[in-house]
Amino acid sequence: MMHFSALLTWLSSVLLLPDILAALLLLLWVLWELGRIAAESLLRYQAAQKLQPLLFGMQHPSSQQRQRSAIAYLALSPLPPGLAFALAEYGPRAFLPAVRRLCLEQAGLDAERRTARLTLCVRLGPMVGLVGTLIPLGPGLVALGQGNLAVMAAHLPVAFNVTVVGLCTGALGFLLAGVQRRRDGHDLATLAFIADTLEGLEAPEKQSAAAIMPEDT
Repeated sequence: MMHFSALLTWLSSVLLLPDILAALLLLLWVLWELGRIAAESLLRYQAAQKLQPLLFGMQHPSSQQRQRSAIAYLALSPLPPGLAFALAEYGPRAFLPAVRRLCLEQAGLDAERRTARLTLCVRLGPMVGLVGTLIPLGPGLVALGQGNLAVMAAHLPVAFNVTVVGLCTGALGFLLAGVQRRRDGHDLATLAFIADTLEGLEAPEKQSAAAIMPEDT
């Protein structure tokens, strides 16, 4: 039993360094996500200046106005970032129902993938912090039982610092996941509206063909 306990103690001590590295990597990861979301905020503001007039045009009672706004949306170049512009990547092919369905499904998967990265930080951050707390706390308590306060004092900062890093990572990841989820939800709703608008319109080539088709006599 003593050998088994010594083996577990050795394994715990070996896992301390990887756990600390994992906590630091998760913190850097969530900070990178913070920078990405902050940079996207500026780009989204600029993209909204282009998208809002087109969305208003797609809500116009006149089908011709809706057609012009839809064509202008599909002709955007350079393409602004964001899921709301996913259909514009397909150009005139977006008038095809199969293409619209594919685009909506891919946009939903992209939104889930981006949120999943932050959710991973939310779940792993506190777990890594807890492991980093318990590993050095064991030898510290043993040293306390032996009256060696210096050894215990050397282990406590490591334990508490890893805990703080893990909890901060989880908290920041939780906030960013909420922001990302709301943004993607808004973009997906906008994309669905554009897809429904295109469904009620005809492709430009069809209109051109209908215009030049001779009438039956």
